[in-house]
Amino acid sequence: MRFFQNAERSLRSIRARMAPLFYRGCKVWCPACGRTARKFRAAGSGLRRRAGAMCPFCRARERDRLVMLFFQRHPELFSRQPLALLHVAPEPCLERFLRERCGDGYLSVDIYHEGVMERMDITAIGRPDDSFDAVFCSHVLQDIAEDDRALRELFRVLKPGGWAVLNVPLFSADGTKVITGTNRGPDRPLEQLRHYGRDYRLQLERAGFIVTEYGPAEVRDPADPRDPGLDHAMTGIIHFVRKPGGAS
Repeated sequence: MRFFQNAERSLRSIRARMAPLFYRGCKVWCPACGRTARKFRAAGSGLRRRAGAMCPFCRARERDRLVMLFFQRHPELFSRQPLALLHVAPEPCLERFLRERCGDGYLSVDIYHEGVMERMDITAIGRPDDSFDAVFCSHVLQDIAEDDRALRELFRVLKPGGWAVLNVPLFSADGTKVITGTNRGPDRPLEQLRHYGRDYRLQLERAGFIVTEYGPAEVRDPADPRDPGLDHAMTGIIHFVRKPGGAS
């Protein structure tokens, strides 16, 4: 297993060194790293594999580029300094951006992966009520068996008036469906995988959040001709929520 992990890291390193030459161009633009390329790389596997998905330089996927555009259009979200922000399963392409804007309040967590500031199970967050000004948790809840419990915990530790981005992959045109018997390897065993539907908004509201949804059309600048590569079903939408009370 370690041999294959080392081989994968070596392959990624070679790709990273070759990317500036192979992908040089100006057809697409990545708001996460600010670079242009002749195209985006393919990403995903199986039914989720799609062309033109990943930035060849910073590896930002469609959902990451969508979120970065949203944050760039809403700098007021980071006006409080330091901003106590909980970043769950941090994406490398977004981590630096959030660290720089949150200062000493930034906290990255994950239950499995190393390289985070703290190991944490978000169904049992070891923090007092109203601990964080903000939470960023993208494409995590689908892997958690007790996602309602995780949402209640995130609501509990968010300060009144605080905000969160709680994105999930939306696969079902109807209601949320649970696929059982899935497994992503010995380091991340799963008993189920959730395919969320449009009823996810109702789930957020049941947890107590005030929900606003943003799609690519709401975050893109119509005067900017650059193509951030958001024209794919996997791009999804932004679920921006607030906890009632406090200053909005």
